[in-house]
Amino acid sequence: MSAYKLIASAPDQDASAALAVRGRRRTLEAPTLLLIAGVYAGWLTVTLAYARWPLALVLAAATLLVTLHSSLQHEIVHGHPTRWHTANRLLGIVPLSLWLPFERYRQLHRLHHVDARLTDPLDDPESFYWRPEDWARLSVLSRALLRMQQTLAGRIVIGSLWRIGAFVYADVRALVRGEGGNLRTLWLEHLLWCVPVIVWLKYVCGMPLWLYFLGVAAPANGIQLIRSFAEHRAKPEAPQRIAIVEGSWILGRCSCSITCTHCTTNRRWYPGTSIRRATA
Repeated sequence: MSAYKLIASAPDQDASAALAVRGRRRTLEAPTLLLIAGVYAGWLTVTLAYARWPLALVLAAATLLVTLHSSLQHEIVHGHPTRWHTANRLLGIVPLSLWLPFERYRQLHRLHHVDARLTDPLDDPESFYWRPEDWARLSVLSRALLRMQQTLAGRIVIGSLWRIGAFVYADVRALVRGEGGNLRTLWLEHLLWCVPVIVWLKYVCGMPLWLYFLGVAAPANGIQLIRSFAEHRAKPEAPQRIAIVEGSWILGRCSCSITCTHCTTNRRWYPGTSIRRATA
């Protein structure tokens, strides 16, 4: 079953999950709101300084801010930082990465959290696994590039452009074929939200869009893919597919965070808890 068909048939768990925790969650999560405000303010400040600050400093700072923005979008998809879906959506919908529509990400990530299908190359949109017959149809070059992505450096450097290209290609193909339900509407909304970001970058800051994409958006996605490197493994039982990495501070923190979101999707990112010990 394709991800496009699954989107149409999967239950909307966001609304029911929000109702289930409404009485137990604070109305507003101040730390998350402050962090969101800080990210947007920081992004505006750094990009506006494009012509004044050293280029390496602008690109590095903007990359970290877009990476953090993507992580905050993940928190927003899981129902943070308020109890109101519309407010949360407005906080995360601005496409600082340019290439990923927020609502499209919400759809696909919701499918990823159907744990019974976790890591399935057909049903899990975030799976890095391949069926033997699909792998056999790949070119020698494609297989070589995919093998390189099984190293951490390859996942960050090659995987970023690979995943962006594969995502856009799949959605364009679905649009041409008339698949994906409201996919056209989601992309039109996304392109409209891209307009103020592009106007700000190109006409206010004077930054070339190719430089922003290659120097900020793609590296930010590469950093995000560190999480995927330690995320899941193919196992018969669904709970065993959530990996916990020992002996690595970075990968260990990523896998612990992943465990949190799969055990309880409404858990806040702060403060650090002992969920790793509880689920190990």
